[in-house]
Amino acid sequence: MKKISTVFAFLLFLNAFSQNVEHFCGFDEEMRKMDIKFPELKKNREEVETKLRNMDKRSFLNKVGGTTSWNGLYTGQIYEIPIVVHVIESSAAANANLALTDQNVIDWIDRANKMYATTYGNGFYAEGAGANGGNVIPFKLVLAKRSPNCEPTSGIVRYNGSTIASYDTRGVKMNSTTGASDNQIKTLAPHWPETSYFNIYVVIGFDGQQQNAGGLMGYARFPDTYDYFYESFMKVATLKNQHDTTLTHELGHAFGLYHTFQGIGYTNQTDCPVNNNCASDGDMVCDTSPSRSMYGVAVPNNNSQDPCTNQNYDGTQYNIMNYTNSNRKFTEGQRDRGIMLMMEYRKNLITSTAGQDPLTVLPSPFTMVAAQCSPTGIVNPANNNFGIGATRVQFGTLSSTTNGYDSDEQSPKYYEDYSVATCIRPAYYTDIPFNSSTELKVTFDNGFNQANQFKTKVWIDYNNNGTFEDSELVANDLSASMASGARKVVTVGVTPPAGAVTNTYLRMRVSVDAATYNGAALADGTSCSQPQYGQVEDYAVRLTGALGTSDVRTNAAEAKIVYLKFENKLKLTGGGIFGDYQIYDISGKLIQKGNAKTNEIQIDRPLPKGTFIVNYSDKNKNGSKKFLNN
Repeated sequence: MKKISTVFAFLLFLNAFSQNVEHFCGFDEEMRKMDIKFPELKKNREEVETKLRNMDKRSFLNKVGGTTSWNGLYTGQIYEIPIVVHVIESSAAANANLALTDQNVIDWIDRANKMYATTYGNGFYAEGAGANGGNVIPFKLVLAKRSPNCEPTSGIVRYNGSTIASYDTRGVKMNSTTGASDNQIKTLAPHWPETSYFNIYVVIGFDGQQQNAGGLMGYARFPDTYDYFYESFMKVATLKNQHDTTLTHELGHAFGLYHTFQGIGYTNQTDCPVNNNCASDGDMVCDTSPSRSMYGVAVPNNNSQDPCTNQNYDGTQYNIMNYTNSNRKFTEGQRDRGIMLMMEYRKNLITSTAGQDPLTVLPSPFTMVAAQCSPTGIVNPANNNFGIGATRVQFGTLSSTTNGYDSDEQSPKYYEDYSVATCIRPAYYTDIPFNSSTELKVTFDNGFNQANQFKTKVWIDYNNNGTFEDSELVANDLSASMASGARKVVTVGVTPPAGAVTNTYLRMRVSVDAATYNGAALADGTSCSQPQYGQVEDYAVRLTGALGTSDVRTNAAEAKIVYLKFENKLKLTGGGIFGDYQIYDISGKLIQKGNAKTNEIQIDRPLPKGTFIVNYSDKNKNGSKKFLNN
């Protein structure tokens, strides 16, 4: 009997996962629901799209390391994104063929990475120009090696989904009324911190279709989505199907890519996407033609005419962001859009250190004076899942996207010190000019179910004594009454005062809290008091461009660092030698260390595009400088 059951399970596996069937995803429906629930997200997304269209795109991409050669080949940085895969298992005998090994997950991730790198083969285009050329998508998915508690991890975590009613028979409900909800799944398997990990959920299936190799395969949402919803759900079949592209496709959405047929339904074979302006219509990418979905139709070749353009197909019918049984490529425009949106919304994720070897020590590139006091709690710790707090802080080169306080999280945070590195993220810091104004933006949302007012305060410890004084309050905003779901961006210009400590990292504290609740006024907070419903965050800021009271000039010429690209070496000008030195990338990863007895350091490996920091000390002279490889 056991032998017969084994054979039956094997035949069931072959039947379920070896067929060339039609696939679709839940992105459009999920984004529709998000836009209804959070209309401010859609409004903000439209504003960002307008900003990106008006940018000098190539200059921005060069600055962040997303460079291409003269012939369009990618020469830039590969951005690693740590992921955690939550495998929601079923103990039901009927689902035995849906069991996954760790190696299944590892191979799945490797397959997606090769597709992004244009090295997968199997009919996928290698990197090259034209309709038959592929384009590198410079994101590499890395299974987390460090847990939020700084313990070693495989990045694969397993949970018993059978504890949730109807999961064994229905999986996760998407277009039906029975099955486990995604909220139930995330209560069982909470997100790991979204600033350091992208959370992927592998479930047995959707709407009772777990034994179907096709149909609804999964979904993901755009990177502008609130942290609690920034994730991807996919079913086991995406790992079992040969050459399946669901993970590659869904993470494309998570990077900010639309479907190539955006604007019409995937089953619509009569209409064409609007394309009056390729930068603002359809998928907002100008090198993907406005074609229909290939769902349920024979995929034409490039010698056939596209009825939506009246020209030959240009490879869009093979695009991974299309619905097609012949996925082969991305385009350069999709790559550029993905980089720009990830830098806009999820820069923290790109700089995460959660994917690095846990035995590697990642020191902060600077030290700071400790704060004399910080919040020790929150007035309303329970039943406070409103997400009150800063959701984004922008200042100089700092662009930090975070969550407000949410009591539904596994470890809700009323105070976060982003000025120091942890095992899963670097310190968040910026330089600003001493003698001119720098724009500071703090974004937050009213997550309450009713209108309320909010207080935003920002301090910078200009005298570096560890205490935030009244004179160091650089932003103090009381909002008007905001409707439920409304968003506000507090914008101020910050000009440091004369006498502020320069060339040293100073603590900046950002506080966003409710000023009223249900119409009743709440106590006004200080830099160290417990927030009522919100959150306090610390960052590091260095004032540059002037000699401060704590600086001593020891040389006639100020020391400067020059990176000699073609020689791959650093040169210290203005006199002196490097002595003991350490070179870090912007995430805090050690690149090289040693002792230089001259004013030059020969770097022993090719550097990727990006920003680096060299710390050096010779006798009584210490220095810390940034340099750029562009």
